[in-house]
Amino acid sequence: MADLRAIRDRIRALRARTVDNGCTEAEAEAAAEAAMRLMADHNVSDEEVELPEYAEAAVTIGGRRSVIDSLWPRIARVCGCTSFIRQEWDGDRAVVYFGLEPNPEIAAYVHVVCAGAIRRAIADFRKTPEYRRKRTVRTRNEMVRAFTDAMVQRLGRRLLDMRFGIGWGTLQEQGEKALLELESRYTLKTLAPIKAASQGAKTARARAAGHAAGSAVSVNMGVAGQRDMKLIGGGK
Repeated sequence: MADLRAIRDRIRALRARTVDNGCTEAEAEAAAEAAMRLMADHNVSDEEVELPEYAEAAVTIGGRRSVIDSLWPRIARVCGCTSFIRQEWDGDRAVVYFGLEPNPEIAAYVHVVCAGAIRRAIADFRKTPEYRRKRTVRTRNEMVRAFTDAMVQRLGRRLLDMRFGIGWGTLQEQGEKALLELESRYTLKTLAPIKAASQGAKTARARAAGHAAGSAVSVNMGVAGQRDMKLIGGGK
């Protein structure tokens, strides 16, 4: 894969040496011939040369794992790419979305919208009687965790149901190809599952509130977001 990318880059660079870009006719012709020789020598087709580029888009998520992390792979899936967690040098972590351009940037955009909505909803939940009646740090944290888990699950299902008008076949194919390309570049480490939030009777109201909060989030992403979503799968 790395060799093919390098060859494609060389061919593209040669093809860019045109009269319109400031080369003489002789230089342009020599570059075109060199590009054709490279393609013949390495059995590279025009289609392969013009393939979209794979790209990454990273969003910092802090140093501690949480139930919110289960949302990121769903965002990747609905945007036709894949994702992984990267440990940063400063101790923070980042979700890295990987796939064909412009899918990762779109996934990062959806991530920021969803993360902001979750953050605001948690702040509002901390003001409710359901949260304030809990007296200990442990029980309050348990309520927040249950609320957040339910909200993330609801929001994740809504995203997967919407798909922003893109067929599952296209999204799945793009995601699978992105994963294969990613695995050819990096050695990925499998993380242990995140401990599930409590689903007992004592957290039922918190979970109900989280479900409602997930249902209330506007996931149409606004005018700019809708325009960007249409780019997934090669749309115009």
